[in-house]
Amino acid sequence: MSEFFSLPVINDADIFWIEEALGLRFAGERRDVLQALDSGDVEACPGSGKTTLLVAKLAILARKWTARSRGICVLSYTTVARDELEKGVQRVPEAARLLTYPHYVGTIHGFVNSFLALPYLRSYHMGPIGVRFIDDDRCRAVARRIVWEDDRFEPIRKFAIMRAQSSSRKATAGAPKKTAMEVVSELCDALEYRGAELGLDLSAFQLKDPKLPTYEAMTELRRRLRRLGYFFHNDMFAFGERLVAEAPQYPALIRHRFPCVFMDEMQDTQPLHAAMLSRLFPKDACALRQRFGDSDQAIYDGDRGEPEAVPVVDAFPDAQARSLPRSNRFGGWIAARASAVAPSRRVMEGDALHRWGTLKGEPTSSRGHTIFLFGPEAMHERPLQAFGALLCREFDGDTLHHGVFTAIGRVHAPPGQRARKADQLPHSVRDYWNRYEPDTSRRTARPRVLADYLCLAHHRRTESGELGPAITELALGLIHLLEACGAPEFGTRHNPLRQLRAYASERPALWQAIHKWLWDCATMSTPPNPATWPVIRVATEALVRSHQEGGWHRSRQMEPIDAFLAWPEEAIVRAPEQPPRHLYVHQGEDGRSVNIRLGSIHSVKGQTHTATLILDTFFHSCHIGRHFRLLAGRKSPMALDAQRLLYVAMTRPSHLLCVALRASHLGEGKAALGWERRLQDVGWRIEHIAP
Repeated sequence: MSEFFSLPVINDADIFWIEEALGLRFAGERRDVLQALDSGDVEACPGSGKTTLLVAKLAILARKWTARSRGICVLSYTTVARDELEKGVQRVPEAARLLTYPHYVGTIHGFVNSFLALPYLRSYHMGPIGVRFIDDDRCRAVARRIVWEDDRFEPIRKFAIMRAQSSSRKATAGAPKKTAMEVVSELCDALEYRGAELGLDLSAFQLKDPKLPTYEAMTELRRRLRRLGYFFHNDMFAFGERLVAEAPQYPALIRHRFPCVFMDEMQDTQPLHAAMLSRLFPKDACALRQRFGDSDQAIYDGDRGEPEAVPVVDAFPDAQARSLPRSNRFGGWIAARASAVAPSRRVMEGDALHRWGTLKGEPTSSRGHTIFLFGPEAMHERPLQAFGALLCREFDGDTLHHGVFTAIGRVHAPPGQRARKADQLPHSVRDYWNRYEPDTSRRTARPRVLADYLCLAHHRRTESGELGPAITELALGLIHLLEACGAPEFGTRHNPLRQLRAYASERPALWQAIHKWLWDCATMSTPPNPATWPVIRVATEALVRSHQEGGWHRSRQMEPIDAFLAWPEEAIVRAPEQPPRHLYVHQGEDGRSVNIRLGSIHSVKGQTHTATLILDTFFHSCHIGRHFRLLAGRKSPMALDAQRLLYVAMTRPSHLLCVALRASHLGEGKAALGWERRLQDVGWRIEHIAP
């Protein structure tokens, strides 16, 4: 505790050094932020170089850091932001020191796990508590299976059935009826510990009396998960609060360990997490605490319901926040249009002067940011075709090949059971292209059904010419199936074949059946198809029966197993030569082509695109169509979450911004023509898509 510490000073020589190292120049407000060594917040507009600026500052501090047991703590809300920071600091050898002791670079969740929750669990007064998994999805899956398989949780099943029947009586087009299984899933979502008391918040289900059988069963289910070593991410924050409550001096020890703290993407931090950070690192108690973010891009807050007991403390940004209003991503026109929809009404400046095909500068005359207007009969695929044709006209071949072109909407998954009224279409991105598969747009999309595992295994064998990769994929699919049948969680997916062998080590007959199934599926001469699938399913069901013989694990609910074994309407995994179903390929008339990546607005946050097409979708109301006046610089009251999403979408492209919406939103006759003129007056190009 007595190690001497003094905050390094950043002078002009340090800035010159990092400019040479990064090949950049820092001027104006960027230089002011780089030199600032007082605690405060920084509001950075999209494309302002916030991450590069933070990396530069960290590199200078790391280069001049002398303390041996005290370090710099760099926290981010998402793993994507953390990875971006890590890549940045690795570019400068001096900054790479931050990735080793005594420093810390990671997510907020990782920090709480490492420095609060896990130390508390290891030193628990009634004996160490084992942690097997910290994973929300896995916790829910295990909890659901326990509820359906163990008669001690019959009160939960009865409650779910009764609540499902009640929802059926009250079902409407906007609020469809629920099944008992869906209600159980909702109950499992409420198993997170809340606060230092490690209690459950079941108020959403009108369960407030701890003596109720359902409440007691939920409490016992939570204890079961704890004994098994399964925890939610938010459980770790609750354990952290418990540690601080039992040892009030602990935050001071944390601040001594990390006198300098930087927080990135602060706008996305949920109230529960922000409260913990404020307790550990209050502004006035830190030698240096700086938070970076953009409150206009806070599109993740509220995605998961926060308990009402969590107040908003130490809100970002503070009243004295510095601002980075200049964007290097796009030019003045996009900056002006995006500023008009920014919730804060903060005015951005576009400093970028990009290469437009083979030309420099902003688009002029026929080159322009376009609003595509279509009717119901021209909704499917036509807006994507028009966008692709525009790209082929405006960009040269090299840009089309290396650029990033996207089409994004607020709602990208189909609406499920919700009614699809004609005046509410398009509901989702899939309405623009029915081959779009939302799951495949994820970074790590994995098979959902057994057929996908088998298709992937066949592709792996075809690509490599060996059985090993195919066996690995099949083993993963079989583990997925056995867990659905009630087998204990296998844990990590490392070396799945060895895990299967260990699992069946006490039952030679079962291992023989598994081995035969793996071999037969791996050596199939043709990929699985609807005609051959019944034979494969019969063999798989025989394996399931072999697994369940003698009282082995059996699932009470066969629906998930039947769904996993069914042949899907359209499998996720296909031959490598076929484009993935989140990629729309437009073939131009001159033989050139362009790939347009489809996805949700959430999925592209933080990205930079060459050109972006924003697709209007429906969530309670039309996202853009109802508020198209904002595109013309006029006022239109818009829900805050919808406004932030539109702002994020409009600030992705560096060169070209386009919008697709139904022509009927602009009205009819003279009213429509009047709005078209207003949109053209601010620089939009209007293109009507013929049926």
